[in-house]
Amino acid sequence: MRFGKFALLALLIAALVICVGCGNIAEQATKKAVENATGVKVDEKNGSVNIKTDKGEATISGSESKVPDGFPKDFPIYDGVKITSGLKTEAEGKTSFQVTFETSDDVKKVVDFYKKALADNGYKISGSMEADEMASLSLKKGDADIGGVTITKSDGKTNVLIGLTE
Repeated sequence: MRFGKFALLALLIAALVICVGCGNIAEQATKKAVENATGVKVDEKNGSVNIKTDKGEATISGSESKVPDGFPKDFPIYDGVKITSGLKTEAEGKTSFQVTFETSDDVKKVVDFYKKALADNGYKISGSMEADEMASLSLKKGDADIGGVTITKSDGKTNVLIGLTE
């Protein structure tokens, strides 16, 4: 399994992280189904999920309502948001973060905030795409591509997805 497939598998299993510790039957059934379908061992401990294959290992931890531990302190988070998920993945010596949140502010206001706040914090927008109710910003820190911010409108809310890799 290549790292790309491994990372994809890690993201698919990330949903388990949010329910770790719940002890419900659906969580156990999902875990067993993933293990049976993929042959990947899933181990839950202390609010995280460890995934192990013959090609590598990943640890995913997260929360439904907060930015994950270790998230870059210099990365701007829009004020007054409701964080809907925060995940941290460690695999092959790299740490990745995914944070999603929603706000009632319009897409343009959020995009304008990120364009300014990212530049103010040393991030460079290396590419962008904007439409009426959607924007995507690709980011660099120094010379490294580090991820992006996607901003969309859905059900009257503006949703933001931040994906970063250290």
